[in-house]
Amino acid sequence: SRDFARSMICSTRATRPTRFHHWSIFFFLRLSSSISSSTSPVLVDALPAAHHTRLSLLLQCGRLSSDQLRQIHARVFTCGLLEDHLVATRLIGHLALSADVDSALRHFHQLRHPNVFPFNAIIRVVSQKGLAGHCFSLYRLLCRRSLSPNDFTFVFLLKAFSAASSIKYTGQIHSHVLKSAFREDVFVQTALLAAYAGGDVAAARQMFDEMRRRNVTTWTLLISAYAQSDRSEEALSLFLGMVEGREVVPNDDTMVSVLSACSSLSSDGADKWRRRFLQVAGTHCRNHTDTPLVYLFAKCADIEGARRIFDNMHRRTLVSWNVMITGYLQSGYPAEALALFGGMSVTPNHITMVAVLSACAKVGALEMGRSVHECILVTGPKGILESNSILATALIDMYVKCGSLNEAYSAFEKMKKRDAVAYNAMIMGRAIHGQGKDALALFSQMQSAGVRPNDVSLLAVLCACTHAGMVEEGLSYFTAMDEEYHVPRKLQHYTCLVDLLGRAGRIEEALKVMKGMPMEPTCHAWGALLGSCYMHSQLDVAMDAAEALRISNPLSSAGYVMISNMYAAGGQWNEILELRRRMKESGVAKEAGCSWISINGVVHEFLVGSKSHPEHQRICETLDR
Repeated sequence: SRDFARSMICSTRATRPTRFHHWSIFFFLRLSSSISSSTSPVLVDALPAAHHTRLSLLLQCGRLSSDQLRQIHARVFTCGLLEDHLVATRLIGHLALSADVDSALRHFHQLRHPNVFPFNAIIRVVSQKGLAGHCFSLYRLLCRRSLSPNDFTFVFLLKAFSAASSIKYTGQIHSHVLKSAFREDVFVQTALLAAYAGGDVAAARQMFDEMRRRNVTTWTLLISAYAQSDRSEEALSLFLGMVEGREVVPNDDTMVSVLSACSSLSSDGADKWRRRFLQVAGTHCRNHTDTPLVYLFAKCADIEGARRIFDNMHRRTLVSWNVMITGYLQSGYPAEALALFGGMSVTPNHITMVAVLSACAKVGALEMGRSVHECILVTGPKGILESNSILATALIDMYVKCGSLNEAYSAFEKMKKRDAVAYNAMIMGRAIHGQGKDALALFSQMQSAGVRPNDVSLLAVLCACTHAGMVEEGLSYFTAMDEEYHVPRKLQHYTCLVDLLGRAGRIEEALKVMKGMPMEPTCHAWGALLGSCYMHSQLDVAMDAAEALRISNPLSSAGYVMISNMYAAGGQWNEILELRRRMKESGVAKEAGCSWISINGVVHEFLVGSKSHPEHQRICETLDR
């Protein structure tokens, strides 16, 4: 037992020197049992000063507390082990783990004659802080001491240069690698490729072409570099070369990079690559091209084709499921996205949950959204909602759009770090529910927290003023956009201002804003003005707005419907018949109403005049009783 091991060591210490294997057993049992830090002093106090290897063994333990590290550091000093390279290397690593980088640097610089291992340790520590210049200075110091860098030295250096996109340093290290014994080392070559990929894609491609051995990481790095540089064609061509050559098998990271490249394609480009992928889909490459094909079919507005590819896949990965769910969502089929989520055969991740929460928001499925929230808390990593701002913002948005502001604010309050996106979601939530003063208070809190407002923030503030009828406040914020917030006004801000003035009955001012806009008004702006005219029975202006709306969006029925409602309010039935005739001649059809209802976790969709629901007959029979 652990107690027996401790007593054995303590009893033998009084009669003869403690054997090394006794201390090894003690440290192993100490680590495996995770004894609390309150008992840690016995480790240092009981440690024979002559055996520096035992200090090194102690430093092999997991994360040590600050108190433990101070004790160990003191014993290192008193035992005269400051120059021991093994102890120094491990102590530097532990100091870095405890976020005490300054102490790690001080300890390193106290070494009079460090070898390559303490150098590697401190370069790794500094690289993790993203200090590329400091890393290069340490490397130069290593060279001045006539030490030979090893593969770890180069990998740690290049990792820092990759994070900082420091091509200048990368090129210099590359020249040193070529003169070393590690020029053919696959790990060093991969690190070089990653460093070049962050800022010089052409150099990265040259590095890739010169490599004798390539693995999935090197292929993925270059595909990702092309995708992030908006060179989608080259990224997809490289991917096809990868799968057709059968050299390596793509992994999930590869697929994410390929999908990123696909997302940058135009409609014509997506159709071109869809046909290109279909040409190789019947070969051995099919297992690797199916996931991009699902995405491309959805992007080309063929969601049924995407589902056919998905259903015929031999092996569906998490990435495949996420692509299909997101495809449904972005194609306007949130109910189908939720149904597919319910049948997932793999464990979802945060990307899945963001898509599902967005689908719940679109259909107003509050109970399902709560179930997803609970699922995240139970199965997700601890504290993921507090640390993952994208997931937390999707949750806030879902609760807001489902009408549960209290739950939305609760999720917002639990976030450790609130960025502009999270604040915007919560401010907009307050705005659309008429809580204008609370929205403006939250906007002030955002600025006090040091979060800089952006164009979406100001749009949310204007919406808050619109829905709460705070006209003067809205005008003040609109004026302050340029002068105080340095946020350029966009079309959406002008549209919101038109809506603000129109709802308040200030139609002439709203019309003046429309005419003075620095950009061409869209159907949304004309729709906002038309809605205000309908609200305040301004038929003359409404006719002009409706005509402008028809010109900007010929197939929209919104203008016709509003004018028809205004005619009906005045009993002008002949004008309504004429309006409907014009709609028919123009090929304009009123968009069918749609509603959703969630029962036992299943979302049911109903369209006006549609008999597509599988329970349509039974529903009608029940209603006729």
